[in-house]
Amino acid sequence: GEIERPILTLVDYTRPSDERRLWVLDLSDGTVRFHERVAHGRESGALRARHFSNQPGSLQSSLGLFRTGGTYVGRHGYSLRLIGLEPGTNDLAAQRGIVVHAADYATAGFVAAHGRLGRSWGCPALDPAVHRALIDTIRDGSALFAHYPDPVWLDRSPFLHCDSRAPSPIAARRPPPQPLAATISLGCRIRASVSPTSSIETCGRADPASRDASRAMSASEITPSS
Repeated sequence: GEIERPILTLVDYTRPSDERRLWVLDLSDGTVRFHERVAHGRESGALRARHFSNQPGSLQSSLGLFRTGGTYVGRHGYSLRLIGLEPGTNDLAAQRGIVVHAADYATAGFVAAHGRLGRSWGCPALDPAVHRALIDTIRDGSALFAHYPDPVWLDRSPFLHCDSRAPSPIAARRPPPQPLAATISLGCRIRASVSPTSSIETCGRADPASRDASRAMSASEITPSS
């Protein structure tokens, strides 16, 4: 199947960007490997992401299920390719250059100074203090699931509305630990009840105000996520 490893990354876009809203779950032993902040796209919203798109040039985040690909070193340093698995929702992720990468506007220090994270061009951007370890944990065939109660997506996602007798895309031996901000049923369906191209290089820039403000901060002002 599309998903080869029992690692699930959950992004809960119902939460504001100043909160830790990304979890990496190891489904083989029921542990939470990471719990971090993650930035959303510039046109998805300011403090909260409310708008989502699959279209190139939208500068919005995408919802749904992704498969993680390989890594590369580019404009934003060590980065991870994402392959969207939902037609019409996120299947243009590779074309849009949607990847996981580090950003200086995705830190606790930036939140302390500005009340929210900065914003990317649609990529899930992470604190540079943790991004390499997190990418190495989820790379090469794990699942990343981005959730928001968008009614159109909830109605059409094949991973929310499918035959429960079908084979599971993820071989989960144990359920995720509780409590979490999401309840995930991994069989045919993933149920959330939570509150290699040149185009890759175009993604993940902060909006100008966020980028300039972040550069103005000294290193001592930035407190990395633990």
